[in-house]
Amino acid sequence: RICHYAHALFLFDAAGCRQIPLQDPPPPAHFHAQIEAFADDIIAERPPSTGAQAGVAALTAIEAIYESGRIGSAVRL
Repeated sequence: RICHYAHALFLFDAAGCRQIPLQDPPPPAHFHAQIEAFADDIIAERPPSTGAQAGVAALTAIEAIYESGRIGSAVRL
């Protein structure tokens, strides 16, 4: 099982628990590109480069991941 918490990634397996080093900057810097693109769209008075449907699709996938973990099998999207 892999858990991500506060910019730390931990792997739990038969050998025990170990932390996996992360290369990316810690939060909130990992959202820099998304925030910058969003701000650029607002300043340029254009529609967001990533629309609401992309957000809905991402949340649908995340909900399916949680449901799969809860029931112990794959969930069709």
